[in-house]
Amino acid sequence: MESSFHNDVEHQNSNPHFEALLEPLLQTRPWAMLCAVLGLFVSGLMVIFALVLILGMSGALLAGSMFQEPFSGGIAVVMGIVYLIFGVVFALPPYWLYRFAKSIRMADKTRETSDIIDALKYQKSFWKFIGICVLIYLGFVIISLVFVAIAAFISA
Repeated sequence: MESSFHNDVEHQNSNPHFEALLEPLLQTRPWAMLCAVLGLFVSGLMVIFALVLILGMSGALLAGSMFQEPFSGGIAVVMGIVYLIFGVVFALPPYWLYRFAKSIRMADKTRETSDIIDALKYQKSFWKFIGICVLIYLGFVIISLVFVAIAAFISA
């Protein structure tokens, strides 16, 4: 009787459906981690660049000696703020990829379905963000094409 119980417990821990689901995710994990680390690195560089630009140009504006033209330093500060916003916003997808990879590692260790569900939630957030960015990009492309067509029509 004891060995039958032991075999049932082993069978539960080695569910073939769970293993089939986990295997492709485990193969994806290193690539997701690589993209996450590189994305967080680039986002960090953007934030550092933005802070240097904001602080450097703010100091130069306060000193008043670097810029002869009006607003030249102010535009740099605004660009720094825009870079800061983009650096923070674009840190989200790599963060979700990082959490995806960590959840897959945890699922491999614990063999819990809830860890795979967490990983897939992070993956969903990543792809939702990418989809929204693609739609925004396509909107800008369409608007640009309309302006080019109008400009071509007016100049003809």
